[in-house]
Amino acid sequence: MRLHARWLGRVHYDRALELMMDLASRATRDEGYLLLLEHEPVITMGREFDDSTLLLPPEEYERRGISLRRVGRGGNVTYHGPGQLVGYPIIWVGRNVRSHVRRIFDTLQELLGAAGIVTRFDDLRPGLWVGGSKLAAVGIEVVRGVSTHGFALNVRHEGEGFELIVPCGLDAGVAWWEDFVPPPRLPDIAENFAVRYAARLGASLVWDNLSRHDHRA
Repeated sequence: MRLHARWLGRVHYDRALELMMDLASRATRDEGYLLLLEHEPVITMGREFDDSTLLLPPEEYERRGISLRRVGRGGNVTYHGPGQLVGYPIIWVGRNVRSHVRRIFDTLQELLGAAGIVTRFDDLRPGLWVGGSKLAAVGIEVVRGVSTHGFALNVRHEGEGFELIVPCGLDAGVAWWEDFVPPPRLPDIAENFAVRYAARLGASLVWDNLSRHDHRA
């Protein structure tokens, strides 16, 4: 299998979603894709969304420059924005959804462990945790055997997004890589993740662009 990876830099959620859906229509058992990026401020609401998890009226988020989007992934509400690495593995998983999710978490856990950050996976509250705070989350959608959406890894705390919602509907804290050790640049973390993820997938990694070391595509 070949895994085509792209570093997109900072992009609006709608642009990334459009690209994700296009690539999902091309994914096969032999060709998969991995989009790596950071989003402009956006709050996404998954299939288990509960209105009570929004702490402000919808128009107030827009006034503050934070988009609101209903999406097809699993889970409740979360925030994406600058300082956060988002990854969308667009691959054929068939019915092996659980192993797909664990592969993403295991790769993130390995990546963080190499930086000296010890996390634990909580099966009841899916995510990577340090103490009572969540450092990484995964939310996916599988259609006709192809998985879309993916993970978010909190790297640097920029903006107020998480403070304006009840993240994932849980009464829990949010952790950031920089809380523990100085983080590398996001493009470098993205490349590190891609290499480790492709190895776990048993795929050959192909970079579809040459700008993965740039802050913006």
